[in-house]
Amino acid sequence: ISVMVRSMQFAEQSGLQLDDLYLRLVGNHQGATLVNFRLDMPHSALRLDTVWMSYSADDFTNSLIVKGAVLPSHVTLSDVGSLIPAVKEMDESIHFSAEGIGSASRINIKSLALYTHQRDLTLQAHGMAQWGQSLDLNLEMLGVTSRCWDLIAEQIPSLYASIPTEVTRIGAIAASGTAHIGRADSHIKLMAHTD
Repeated sequence: ISVMVRSMQFAEQSGLQLDDLYLRLVGNHQGATLVNFRLDMPHSALRLDTVWMSYSADDFTNSLIVKGAVLPSHVTLSDVGSLIPAVKEMDESIHFSAEGIGSASRINIKSLALYTHQRDLTLQAHGMAQWGQSLDLNLEMLGVTSRCWDLIAEQIPSLYASIPTEVTRIGAIAASGTAHIGRADSHIKLMAHTD
């Protein structure tokens, strides 16, 4: 199989708009390679480095291995507001990059970097995710400013309500530690300093 999309655009009635999509996919019964993936929306851009997939056509789910990276990209939350109504009015950009290797059931996140345009939220981490089950991260650096807490309270009140008041009362934080987010339990352990 060899597929190349040189350009694709659309504007959906809900407000979802794709300005450009470019990709090349080459594969056979043992593997595939996704090259030059670019997705542009009005205020967002997603870029992938080459993504390699190996698998057996006889047992795709159990044999799938995927390796790749998200190159420095950014998403403006309002661009995905038709998919996630809670962020429809948010014009904040989130910049991110990541690298990992995974299977149909889990991914080893070798690196994850994320920050907002004004650096109200910054994160550097690595860890492991079990699809649909849990996420375990080693937080190399987590930074949250008082402005970020205010934005969350204003734009996503249900999320803000789930954050312990002991955390939001501190204000700006810089921390490292671990985080576990699971179906049955979640916890975060941080070593923090405050401004």
